[in-house]
Amino acid sequence: MKHLKKIVLLSIIASLFSFIQAQELIRFSDPELLVSDFFPHDSAWIITTQNKRAFYYEAKDKKDLTNLDGYTWKYTLSDSRFNGKVWFDNENVYFGNTNNTERVNRKNGTLIDELPFANIDNAPYSDGKHVYLIADYKGKRSQICYYLKRKKVVWAVPTSKDFSTPIYTQRFIITRDETGFPITLSYDKGKPMLPEKYEGGCPFNSWVDMFNMNNNDLSDSFFYYDGYVYAVNFYLGFLRKFEPNNYPIPLVSVDMNKFTKRESFSYAKIPSGSLFYSRQGIQFVSETELDSLNKTQRKGPMGTFQLSIPLSKPQYYKVKQTTLLGNFLDFETSNFIAFLENRYIVFEQNGQMIGVSPVGARTYNFPNLGYPIDKFSLFDDIIFYSSANTSALIKAKIERVFTEEEIKAMQPPQEILDMIQKMQEEQQNTNSQEGNDNK
Repeated sequence: MKHLKKIVLLSIIASLFSFIQAQELIRFSDPELLVSDFFPHDSAWIITTQNKRAFYYEAKDKKDLTNLDGYTWKYTLSDSRFNGKVWFDNENVYFGNTNNTERVNRKNGTLIDELPFANIDNAPYSDGKHVYLIADYKGKRSQICYYLKRKKVVWAVPTSKDFSTPIYTQRFIITRDETGFPITLSYDKGKPMLPEKYEGGCPFNSWVDMFNMNNNDLSDSFFYYDGYVYAVNFYLGFLRKFEPNNYPIPLVSVDMNKFTKRESFSYAKIPSGSLFYSRQGIQFVSETELDSLNKTQRKGPMGTFQLSIPLSKPQYYKVKQTTLLGNFLDFETSNFIAFLENRYIVFEQNGQMIGVSPVGARTYNFPNLGYPIDKFSLFDDIIFYSSANTSALIKAKIERVFTEEEIKAMQPPQEILDMIQKMQEEQQNTNSQEGNDNK
C-alpha cells in the first residue's frame, strides 16, 4: 500500500512540475553564435544568428536534437543590408536585403545570383529559367516574371499594395490585380487565363462574372495546401475548396455562419480538415465532410447549379474553460499549434498551452512553456520554437498535464487498494512459509 501511495505521490509531483519545466534551450556549442531568428519551412530550417550568419538544416526528423551544431551548410549574410527576411522554394533559399534579394542553392548554400528586387514579402517561385514574385517595379507593386539568364523582367502586372501571397499552380498564377480583385495569370505572358473546365468555351461574358457567378467573394483569403486551393472568408463566414487548375470554380463552398454568426473568428488548416475557432467556441470541418458535400449540387444565383452546401447541423461547441489558464487570454487570438493524437486541439498564448477536445470542447491542462511562441516547427509531440528576446531555440514536449484532482480521480477505489494490499500480504506469507520449508 505504501508503495502504491508513493507512486501516486511521485506522479502528482512530476505532473505539477511539468507545468513550469516543460522546455529545453537548444543552442550552438560556439558561445558567439546566438540565435537571432528562426525560419522553418516544412521540416527544413534556416536559423540566423546575431553575427549575421545563416545555418540551413535539412528536412528530417529532429526530435532528438540537443544542439544546433548539426547544420548542412552555413552562409554569411550581408552585414548592413540583410533585412531579416528569408524564403524557400524547392531549389533555392532567398535572403532579402534592403536593395536586392540573394538567391542561394538550397543543396550546398552557394550564392547563385542577386535578384534586383527589394521589399519582397512572400516566397518567390522559380521554374529554373524564371523567378516569379511580387515586388516594387517602376514605382508600382507588381506580379513579376524575371528571366534569370538575361537578367531582365519579361512581364510585370500591377497588383494590390495590400496583397503579397500569390499561389503558383501548374496552370497559372493566382494573384490579385491593382484593385485587389482575384485574377489568374499565365506564366509565359502574364495574361488572364481561364480555368481548365472553361478552356473550350466560357459561358460568362467576363472574368468578373465568372468569379462572382461561381459563388466567390472579393474578400476571400486564398491559400494552397496539400494539393488544393482553399479560401476562407472572415467577413461572410464561408470556406471554399478548389482544384488548383480550375480556380475560381469551387469543388465545394460551405456556409459557416451558424458557427461564426458574423462575429470575429480565426481559422487553421490541418491535414484532416479545417478548424474554426472564436472567443467562445470551436468547430472542426473534416475533409471527409467536404468530400461528401461536393457530390451534391443545388441551384445558386441565376438558377445555375452550384457546389455550395451549408452545413445544416454544424458541430459547434462552446469552449468549457475548466483548466488552469494562467496567461492564456482567449482562443480567437491564440496560436493553433497541433491536433495531438486526434484527441486534443492544442492552442498557445503567452507561453501557456491549452488543449481542447474536438467533441464537446472541454479544455485540458497543457504545459506552461514560460516563453511565448513566435515561429515553430513540429515533430509529432515535440515542438521547436523561437521566442522574442531569446538567443536560442526552445524545445518542448506537447503533452497533457494532470492536476492533483485529476490524478486523485484516476486512482483505484479503496476496495481495489485493499484487495491489492491483501494479495500482497498473502504473497508475503506464502514466500515466508516456503522459506521455512526449505530450511
